[in-house]
Amino acid sequence: MPTWTRTADPPTSLRYAVSDQGNLVGFLFGDPLYAGRVPADAPGNKVLWVARYARDGHPLEVTVSRPGARRARHLELPADSSPGRIYPSGIDVPAPGCWHVVAAWGRHRATLDLPFIATG
Repeated sequence: MPTWTRTADPPTSLRYAVSDQGNLVGFLFGDPLYAGRVPADAPGNKVLWVARYARDGHPLEVTVSRPGARRARHLELPADSSPGRIYPSGIDVPAPGCWHVVAAWGRHRATLDLPFIATG
């Protein structure tokens, strides 16, 4: 895990994904991430985003899409959580597969991929 994420005090036992640019980490509280209906006994598709660079009051704008999909999912997460530079979220997608994430806060941009599995 990148050392700069320590300001957010993330649980070290969680799986995480680092952006291609190395400036955003998504800690997967929901592991695995489910497409469609999340099982009742699962924690949900919770992702804690930790930004490397200051938020400066900017929300984290997240777009999640899949090649060939008609619709993308958009989230706007306020810059009002602490400790550190965090943005808690839930991400729900309609179909399993590898979903591409594009995130932006202020002048910063990040991209990464997250896998979602089918339910049951």
